[in-house]
Amino acid sequence: LVPELHYGPFLRDWWYFSDSQIQDSHIYAIPIRLGFQVALKLNLIIRIVRNLENPNIPGFICEGEGINSGVLSSSSAAINTIYGRVFGNKSKTKYPGATMLGFHNPYMIQQMLNNVDFRPFTICLYGIKIFMASIPDNNNYEGFASSFMYKYKQKQSVIWQKIEGGLFSISIFQDGEMVKQFQDITASSVWDQTNLLRNCNGVDLFGINHPLVQFKFKERYERLFPKTCTLDDWNHERIMRHMFKLYLKKHVPRNEDLWHRVLYRWYNQKSTIIEIKSFICDVYNDNHEISIREFRAWRVMFEAIGCKNITPFERDISDMEFWSRAKDPKGDIETILNLFSNGLLNTKLNSTIKNNEFKNYKDTTNVFWYSLRESLDSNPNGSNGKIRILSIVAENFIYEELMENLQ
Repeated sequence: LVPELHYGPFLRDWWYFSDSQIQDSHIYAIPIRLGFQVALKLNLIIRIVRNLENPNIPGFICEGEGINSGVLSSSSAAINTIYGRVFGNKSKTKYPGATMLGFHNPYMIQQMLNNVDFRPFTICLYGIKIFMASIPDNNNYEGFASSFMYKYKQKQSVIWQKIEGGLFSISIFQDGEMVKQFQDITASSVWDQTNLLRNCNGVDLFGINHPLVQFKFKERYERLFPKTCTLDDWNHERIMRHMFKLYLKKHVPRNEDLWHRVLYRWYNQKSTIIEIKSFICDVYNDNHEISIREFRAWRVMFEAIGCKNITPFERDISDMEFWSRAKDPKGDIETILNLFSNGLLNTKLNSTIKNNEFKNYKDTTNVFWYSLRESLDSNPNGSNGKIRILSIVAENFIYEELMENLQ
């Protein structure tokens, strides 16, 4: 897509709206892509180019086998011109350009919509069809744009409305050229300058308050700033800052970098498991005591960004909480459960060994190595084919000792 064409003053010419689509603005337009071409019968093709008389609108060429329609203003005219030359004037069949270009073919439509982030739509106010050209991803409407056709000084014109730099602007185009521009700090005041549509509300003419536009604002914002994300989004600054504002901003200390340090450290450590309270306090490193509300906010935050509480015991045993950031936490769940069941987690109330298989193990060393073997058996291979050893246990031993005792 070409931004100045498909999202500019002349967007109405660069998107295809069928009659049904115009009646139902919930169905978006299909882009008329510059350079797009379709093969027709008799080895003919039709291509989309810029119009020679007005490069701001599309032109259409149908050509092949030494025959050329020239650049015409409609696809139907280009196609029927060539077919008339091929079959002669005897053929009374008229070919609809939109259909020949594939605008009614689901497969072709899907191809034309590839990588299209925003598709314009229309609203109707005061009997005017207003084309919504841009819905920004912010709350101050910066970058919002819309256009419609109306007469200015007795001549049909394109009315281009935009919010930019905190100002509301109206630009009037005739024959592809801007003939007048107005700017002011509000929609109403800028429309007052034009002396046009004086009985209409300026905000309404921009289209900002229309229910469908407001719905699309909300829809786009929620798509760009979701309420949940995955581990893959942890390096996406915009998404993570949005998560921080949603869940933590009101509850964490004033230094906004602390939350980022917590996630950065967890993301880059080998183990996917943390004990939430001690981990956060260690990152804070300022004797900060986490309040109940702050701790609750961290819980909600972790859950929203794809983490899972894998604590294997109830709070009457300990107030410690273990969390996993693994995409598939099943292995971490089994690992932490085995460690707890075998008495290898340092909780306030140490658990007792209930597994009957431990009756033959008389000292803690044997219990430890038995438990680690169980953890390895239950912990699945990672994506690289290597077994992950829980770092909270394994990092305290040299490789030779691990291999010797786990044989």
